[in-house]
Amino acid sequence: MSNEVILSVKDFSLSYEAKYYRAHNVRDLFVSMLKSPINYFLNAPDRLLVLSKISFDVKKGERVGILGANGVGKTSLCRYLSKIIASDKILLNGEARAIFETGLNIYPELTGRENAILLCELMYTNISRPEKKALVEEAILFSDLKDFANVPLKNYSKGMKARLFLSLLTAKTSDLIILDEVLGGTDQFFAEKLNSRINKMIEGSGASIIVSHNLDEVSLLCNRVIVLSDRSIAFDGNAKDGIDFYKNMLPAQ
Repeated sequence: MSNEVILSVKDFSLSYEAKYYRAHNVRDLFVSMLKSPINYFLNAPDRLLVLSKISFDVKKGERVGILGANGVGKTSLCRYLSKIIASDKILLNGEARAIFETGLNIYPELTGRENAILLCELMYTNISRPEKKALVEEAILFSDLKDFANVPLKNYSKGMKARLFLSLLTAKTSDLIILDEVLGGTDQFFAEKLNSRINKMIEGSGASIIVSHNLDEVSLLCNRVIVLSDRSIAFDGNAKDGIDFYKNMLPAQ
C-alpha cells in the first residue's frame, strides 16, 4: 500500500431540504391555513442532516468498504466522491469511475454487446475507437456471457447484467473505482474472479470504494471498512474489525 492519497474528504456535511406541513390533524390544518395562509404554504423548509463534518483519506492500494443502515447516506456520499456532484470538501487526485446500478435496462431491445458499446462510449471518453472496441470484446470474454452477448438485454437476468457491466467497468485501470450495491446477483465464482481482476487493476492504478450490505462480499473485496452511523464515522479500520463492529450494531434477530 502506498502513502499516495487518491481521495481526501475534509469536514464534509450532507443535508436535504425536508419541507413538511406541521398540522397533525384536519382541524390543525384548517386553523393554520386561516391564521396565516402565506406563512403556511411558504414556510422555510427544514434541513435534514445526513452526514456531519466527516473526514477520511483513501490511499493508493486501499479497498474500502462502506457499511451502514439504509438511509445513512452511503449512496449520496459516493455520488460526491465520484464527482457526479461537486463539493469543495472532497479532493480527488485523478480519475474516478463509478457504477450505482447494474439492473437497469439501458436499451433493452439492443443486445448486451450493443449496450456495452454504448456504455463504453460514456465510460471511456479519452481513448480511441479501436481501444474501445477492444475493451468491449475483452469485457464480454471476461463476463463469460458467450452467445448471450448477442441476446437482447431485456432477456438478461440481474446477475447477467451485473457480469456485463462490472466486466466493462473494470476493463481498464482507474485512479478510483466506486461500486455501490452492484454485486448482488453475481455468483461466488464470478465474485472471486472479479476480486482478482479488481486487485490487478488496483495494483496498476489506484483504489476502490465498495458499498454493500453483503458482508461476505465486503470481507472478500475490502481491506478497510468505514461504518457510518448517527451522521458520522463510527468506525474506520481493518475490514475484519469493521465487519465485527457493524454486526454488533445490528438489531438482534
